[in-house]
Amino acid sequence: MAIFYHIDHAAGISLVVFDGLVTNDEYVAHTHELAANPEWPAGRKLHLTDLTTMTNPGLLADQTVVEMASVWGAQRERFSGLKIAIVANGAFAKARRFERALTPQGPTLIVFNLLSTACAWLDVDLRDTAHTLQRMRSGKC
Repeated sequence: MAIFYHIDHAAGISLVVFDGLVTNDEYVAHTHELAANPEWPAGRKLHLTDLTTMTNPGLLADQTVVEMASVWGAQRERFSGLKIAIVANGAFAKARRFERALTPQGPTLIVFNLLSTACAWLDVDLRDTAHTLQRMRSGKC
């Protein structure tokens, strides 16, 4: 399907959803688009990526995951102080690979199995975040 992202300026968080089948090319394009967006990261420097509805995490190449971490790393001055939560479930191994590649470059990143735990760590409202993620999946955000 696709990768969607939304920057919620009021809450100070950027949200990303990987939904359905996601190709390496889509992942690369998304990463470059996000990195080029002057509004990212949001004011509180919080970022949450939801991989729970991604159907093919094993098909993303490990090399691509590491390369995309280096794209983020090139933005070091922008994400100083950035807190990143990834809700992974079936994509846990890929998310951990990204975490290992990115965290030496500066941001704090933790991979979670549950959205509720990720939201608690980021100190954002679970219901609002879940609602926004669902709207993103349905193309309404």
